[in-house]
Amino acid sequence: MIEVKEAVQIAEKYLQEVLPSFGEPRLEEVEFSEPLKAWLITFKAGLLPKSDTLSELLRPSSLTKVVQVGASDGRLIAIKNRAA
Repeated sequence: MIEVKEAVQIAEKYLQEVLPSFGEPRLEEVEFSEPLKAWLITFKAGLLPKSDTLSELLRPSSLTKVVQVGASDGRLIAIKNRAA
């Protein structure tokens, strides 16, 4: 089973590969799910407006993603939006 530090590194790498526009991810939380046999790693990234249009200024200022990494082999299982 991979350890938590390795799971976080793997998750950050997957996130940056799959969603390069996500920005600089900040680790928010880590949880081990026994039923899923997976690490659930939550990252948050701030978003800068691309322009000064009203729609850009009203969009959310940050995104939160949960990366699910298999505990046995470190494979990517899912990247999801964090539920509010």
